[in-house]
Amino acid sequence: MVRLSVLLLLACTASRPGRAGTIQGIVLDAATGRALARTALHLTLVPVPGAGTESFHATAKSARSGQFSFGAVSPGLYLLTSSRAAYFPSAYAQRLPQGKGQPITVTETSQIFAELRMHRKGAISGRVLDENGIGAGCIGSRIPGKKTAPLGWFRHN
Repeated sequence: MVRLSVLLLLACTASRPGRAGTIQGIVLDAATGRALARTALHLTLVPVPGAGTESFHATAKSARSGQFSFGAVSPGLYLLTSSRAAYFPSAYAQRLPQGKGQPITVTETSQIFAELRMHRKGAISGRVLDENGIGAGCIGSRIPGKKTAPLGWFRHN
């Protein structure tokens, strides 16, 4: 009977080798809802004051379907972020392009699904004409209401 108890205990322990959680999810375009393939994902451990100098950073790329997975994640508090050319960086639970995300709490048994929506960057294009319909050269442009440097200079060819 004791042998059977020991074997059952070993079998239960072997079925949970690292006792770590998993984070999986999908990356989508915020406007269209389409999956974003080849998006870089970063999982970073949030340092806890007074808990030592432990650090952790893992990266992954989303698949063609926009899906990603981080397996065997040790318990802790993590930031999940994504980056891709022509898109603003995004984080888990981020609502606006300039907003901040929320950390994810991972436990030994966590199986977390995260959906990250990325906002596409914009561009302004066109021709600058004067009142007679003639192209104007070297015109600076600004965003109305903003006190920033010019967005760019337009040159008539």
